[in-house]
Amino acid sequence: MSVVFVKARFVGQATRFLDRDDKTQLGRKETLANMFDWNALDQKVCATIAEYEELDRTKSLSVVAISETMEIDIDEAVDAITDGGNDRGVDALFIDDRDGKNDIHIFQTKCVGDFSKSKNNFPSSEIDKLASFLVDLTGHDNDALASTNSLLKAKISDALEVLKEANATITVHFVGNTAPLIDTELKRVRTAFSRYKAIEFRMHDLDALSDFFLEKESRL
Repeated sequence: MSVVFVKARFVGQATRFLDRDDKTQLGRKETLANMFDWNALDQKVCATIAEYEELDRTKSLSVVAISETMEIDIDEAVDAITDGGNDRGVDALFIDDRDGKNDIHIFQTKCVGDFSKSKNNFPSSEIDKLASFLVDLTGHDNDALASTNSLLKAKISDALEVLKEANATITVHFVGNTAPLIDTELKRVRTAFSRYKAIEFRMHDLDALSDFFLEKESRL
């Protein structure tokens, strides 16, 4: 099947970005992250580094987020990591083929080192780089994709096969132990990705990520 088929699949479907308004619609109140949130997430990040010495803080945060949001084990999440030189802004790529799905999940992660910096908004410096990657991926531009690192290259090969399927989808996840993207940057993201009407976007900030662990503790 051709890329033209994939593009046709994408036409007429709704682009979605889970921002503040979406959180309210989903029944989640908008709150400011605090030290409890930071500690809950940071303890998990540090524990993951202790178990997987090859991970730095950013990669560990990616792994934690992937494991919780995708509901997979830590080993599978570690395998999804593509962060490094020539990663095109893609810190991890996970393909969900469970139950007949063909869902490509792309993660871009930003990690700060202490709570005082967690009040900063998620940086948008690599949004354009990620947008360029999506152009090349959905356009099947093998020459451009060939410049990526070996970890990402292997994932790209699998993703290109997935994009041949009629039910293929792409979700871009922005992950940070910070505040979310500011409104002006949310608008820039929507503009940058507006041509991809089937792509869904999700923002996982400190407040959202910590809930995974605070809610678990509350059930103990």
